[in-house]
Amino acid sequence: MLEMSTSHVGSLMFGGPVRDVDAPHLQSFLSHSFPVLRSLEVTMDSRAHACAVGGGCSSLEWLHLTRASLPWTPSVLAQLKDLSLTDCYLSTPALPFLDFLNVLEYEQHLQYLYLRGFLSAVLEPETSAPHERVVTLYGLKHLEISDVPANVARLMTHLHTPAISRVELRGDCSHGVPSTAQVSLLPQDLDTRFPGLQAITRVYLDVSDDENILCFSNPTGTSFELELVKTDIIGWDGSDWFKRGLLQLPALFGSALTELQVGGPLDISPTMWDHVFDSFPALQKLVAKQYNVHNDLPLTMLRSLAAAPACSVPHGVDYPGASTGRAARVRSPALKHLRIDHWTWSRRAMRQILECLRVRAAHGAERLEYFSANADNWDWEPATILAVDKYRAQFLVVVDNIVLDGWFY
Repeated sequence: MLEMSTSHVGSLMFGGPVRDVDAPHLQSFLSHSFPVLRSLEVTMDSRAHACAVGGGCSSLEWLHLTRASLPWTPSVLAQLKDLSLTDCYLSTPALPFLDFLNVLEYEQHLQYLYLRGFLSAVLEPETSAPHERVVTLYGLKHLEISDVPANVARLMTHLHTPAISRVELRGDCSHGVPSTAQVSLLPQDLDTRFPGLQAITRVYLDVSDDENILCFSNPTGTSFELELVKTDIIGWDGSDWFKRGLLQLPALFGSALTELQVGGPLDISPTMWDHVFDSFPALQKLVAKQYNVHNDLPLTMLRSLAAAPACSVPHGVDYPGASTGRAARVRSPALKHLRIDHWTWSRRAMRQILECLRVRAAHGAERLEYFSANADNWDWEPATILAVDKYRAQFLVVVDNIVLDGWFY
């Protein structure tokens, strides 16, 4: 009955994965002409019996496929506004990269594009496109690509999306796939392809057992989420991956950065912190989350914040809001908000934090408006309260507000 009325079907969405035994019947059904079909969603139970989307669906505007095959042709793709392909492949032979781009350029109505594991399945290995070949998708608002880092970067190198508001890139580093950091998901000529990175003001980097992710947004409202994933191991080798992630930041972003949130094994070499803080003289907010076995206070980070920069930062030139008229003699002199989480509480640790803030104040840094500490072993026992009372007056000499474990003090 349904096959007799395919000329009137406007939407097809199957409620669950199509069983392998039913795949031939579905494939036969979808080979008919669907002249008014606007939306189609098919999820196959496995790729062993994938269902090919036929060429008779030329009016599609919304296409979501999982473990299914399709022809990469203008007749199927030209009218699409929303395309999502997860673990899909072509019903035709693999394509040279240039041919793939040529068809992609027909998708000028596209607003949402999600490609998960698709590029590796459909592109001929070792094929390329001229560097100057760029596909402009004028209406694309949301882009998500998940693949090996080299393929993600390859597509991003040849893609221009002037209306984009959300970019999610995931690099699969499983089975020994090489990657240094999230920057491996982006084109090498960042200054040409992504000139707006120099204007980024907020950055978030987190490297833990569960994730390895870099997030940032630009002043125009476009948000980026760059993540590295592994399916063949549990967790990440935190220290090395965090170092790679941290050291990529000065190469990616400019001196306009004012807010930095980092999570990882923070007890790395002082020279690494020096390089990061020297690169961002306008930094006003720093949130640091310690992830290591002992959750020690990140002393190398504090020492870097209390030390003189590689070059003096004159007031009113490289950072806003400094209250003095002389060159500051500490790194990130505009810092006003400091938060340190997941460290082990001790009186010694409080003294070390206080000493860092005193040195900064004495060497021309902005007065800290907010300091927050969330220690893993924090308690409100009488002895702890007495210890905090001892330091409270000393902290308030250099800090306006103190928040300990979520409580203003």
